[in-house]
Amino acid sequence: MAQNKLLVLFNHLTGLEKREFSRYIASDYFNKRDDLQALWSYLLYEFAPAGGVFSKEKAFEAIYPGEAFDEVKLRYPMSWLVKGIEYFLAMRRFEKDNAEQALQLATACREKNLEKQFQQAILLAEKQLETQVKDQDYHHLRYRLELERYAYSESQKRTEANNLAEVGRSLDAYLLAAKLKQSCLQLAHQAVYQVDYDYTFLPALLHFLERGRFLEIPAIALYYHCYRALTEGNEGHFRQFKDLLEKSTQAFSASEIKDLWLLAINFCIKRLNTGGRAYVQEAFDLYRNGIEQGILLEQGLLGRFAYKNTVALGLTLGQLEWVHGFIETYQSALEPAHRENFYHYNLARYFFTTKNYGQAMELLVRVGDSDLLLNLDAKLMLLKMYYELEEFDALDSLLASMKIFIRRRQELGYQKDHYLGIVRYTQKLMALRPGDRDGAERLRREIEAAVGLPEKEWLLGQVILQ
Repeated sequence: MAQNKLLVLFNHLTGLEKREFSRYIASDYFNKRDDLQALWSYLLYEFAPAGGVFSKEKAFEAIYPGEAFDEVKLRYPMSWLVKGIEYFLAMRRFEKDNAEQALQLATACREKNLEKQFQQAILLAEKQLETQVKDQDYHHLRYRLELERYAYSESQKRTEANNLAEVGRSLDAYLLAAKLKQSCLQLAHQAVYQVDYDYTFLPALLHFLERGRFLEIPAIALYYHCYRALTEGNEGHFRQFKDLLEKSTQAFSASEIKDLWLLAINFCIKRLNTGGRAYVQEAFDLYRNGIEQGILLEQGLLGRFAYKNTVALGLTLGQLEWVHGFIETYQSALEPAHRENFYHYNLARYFFTTKNYGQAMELLVRVGDSDLLLNLDAKLMLLKMYYELEEFDALDSLLASMKIFIRRRQELGYQKDHYLGIVRYTQKLMALRPGDRDGAERLRREIEAAVGLPEKEWLLGQVILQ
């Protein structure tokens, strides 16, 4: 276990981190053991150049030259080096957090009863805090800063008024922001994974917010309007949420803005799924702006689902030229493991929409089966092309193979019935006799009543044409 953990840690260190750790472990303040330096040198100059092949015997020889190999003895420096790397990583994070450093310095000065130095450290913490983004972590640090002031005042046994009111307000701000954020994230997770969460506390919290002044704080107001929009489907709250979000891109960290952006998109998708067609444009604009501004990219990479959804929305809106350019421009930004499949699928979807079925079919052949849902989407696109081209023999064969494929995939869970539904309704569509209006009307009602049916609109469109 220690060996595996050590090697995992070592392999995840960047080149810069390895150089910095070499200086760290050479410092007497952080490390007084020669065996750890020797083990680190082995990893750096023998293990890494050897392509990551770890030899216990060579590692032991590097640490204890001339001694007989003892695996038990080797475990100790390996375990200690793990702890050293972990402490180093924690220290690097601490070194980057100027407000946290100043706050810890204030605590140390208070404990040593250094009044002047304490006041200087508190002022420095205040200054550093105001340079940070105003997210929930800001309000947590603000609370801790006010608490430190109170602790110092109490330690001096002073009789003048204390700052307990400020402590309370900053604590309220932090707790409100944290609870609202957590609730919004739970709602987004719940929509996908059907998990039950306890929201008992939320009605009282919302009522409290509506009566107070905390909605002036962006970290609270954003998640308040987001929560109300997601739970009530309230367009007014969505507009306020979206307006605040667009004004707050510099006030929060990049990762939190991305989460908020995705929550806005989730609201639009939820409305789309309940018939709110006007939200196609809203969702498309959020995706397009989020991608073009880099909000939805992470380390230059674009998620495959954001890529796919942007294409789908753009095609629905008839933005054909833009979509084609988008597919080509951002294919290189897709994660390497999914790049080829999602590029070919989305380009096929573009050609399907422009009725260039030959090119679409050629591209679908190149979509692999590594992603189950993408593979099923490719089959559905092929199904629609066979039907529209009246290639019914090929369609019969495809439907039969799809039915077997879907039934065998246990990981589809509740979606299995949804996908089997389109096979069943396509077969019923094919069985309709020309001019059978009563049969077509019965089939239309069946399809409209079906829940979670993929390609429902397409199926209804084909029934109407009967």
